[in-house]
Amino acid sequence: FESQGYEATQEYLSKFYDGLTLDKDLSSRENLVVKNNNNNDVYVSVPGTTGLGDAVKTWGHIISEDQQSILNMTTGVGGKLFTDRQTYNKRVQTTEDTLDKIAEKYGDTDTLLMGHSLGGAIVRKVALDNNLSSIIYNSAVGKHRIFKDNLKKNIELRIKKDIVSMSYHAKPR
Repeated sequence: FESQGYEATQEYLSKFYDGLTLDKDLSSRENLVVKNNNNNDVYVSVPGTTGLGDAVKTWGHIISEDQQSILNMTTGVGGKLFTDRQTYNKRVQTTEDTLDKIAEKYGDTDTLLMGHSLGGAIVRKVALDNNLSSIIYNSAVGKHRIFKDNLKKNIELRIKKDIVSMSYHAKPR
């Protein structure tokens, strides 16, 4: 959104589905907000990390011991580096704030959260805390999981060949 500009992002969205409009006022690097003009739905897309530096700043709260071991082996980064919860919590709060702004602007609407990697972990937490539906793709796994009673509202997709999945021992859903 920021690098390509509003027009390019809107053109890209229009290729997929007639009626999707990028909400330029509510969108940011942390949350892309899209309104479906054919109904009253709003979609919020939360991206993952943008590189190792971003991971170092944000993974501290969610990373499991197995994931830390894999990252140490593959990147040579020491375990104490991934300890900052403040940046993760800030991204969770930014998504919560975006939901408040959506409610102010659009009123009663169905909001779907979508997230990839670290964005998936953020979406999982926000969706569970706010009883919202979500689609999560290759989430950074860790302490937060979708509970069985919430599976109808939340969909998690995972491929097996990313670094997060290699460190996750449970069977993908």
